[in-house]
Amino acid sequence: MLKNRITPKWAIFLLDMVICLITFMYAHYLLTDFKIVSIDSAALLKGLLFIAASSSLFFYLFKTYEGIIRLSEVQESIRAISAVFCTFSLALGINFICRITGNISFIPNSVLFVYFFTTSFIICGYRILVKTLYNESVGGIDTISVIIYGAGNTGTLLHKTISSISFSQYQVAAFVDDDVMLRGKTIDGIRIHSSSELPVLIKAYKVRN
Repeated sequence: MLKNRITPKWAIFLLDMVICLITFMYAHYLLTDFKIVSIDSAALLKGLLFIAASSSLFFYLFKTYEGIIRLSEVQESIRAISAVFCTFSLALGINFICRITGNISFIPNSVLFVYFFTTSFIICGYRILVKTLYNESVGGIDTISVIIYGAGNTGTLLHKTISSISFSQYQVAAFVDDDVMLRGKTIDGIRIHSSSELPVLIKAYKVRN
């Protein structure tokens, strides 16, 4: 992974758009028993144009392309899913109007539901994957292990700060807290230990004093 490069905004926007269009076609393909010849080409094209236009609008409004994915938190994924949900809701609204006016649905509701869940899963999934791969890539033999004393709000905030620093040499190895209710639990996969275990942890993780 290229650690010194930041993906351009247009690339993230384009990737999200391609995912939306492909998953919309997948929804049609899936719901026609995987028989592409049975798809109404005109209806598919109409739907693709709608997805392209509405997705572009909502991606722009939610600024889903502005975040640095490898350093982003869950809020970035929520914004992307919210944009997809708005497109989904708009199409459902159009279908409702079509129904009460006696017209056929603009896009079949079944297609829209498959589209929404599939798109949300992929858009959220690749963001998590990129962040995970980046975190793995920055860890190595030069990483300095850190033990955070306190697993409350302050300790959690410190952990997030360390994790969000690009090219940081520091990696949180463990939490230490005197609260018996917290011992044995984890924060982002990092275990919380008793303060009595601190000497052992320092030796095990080779923490510098």
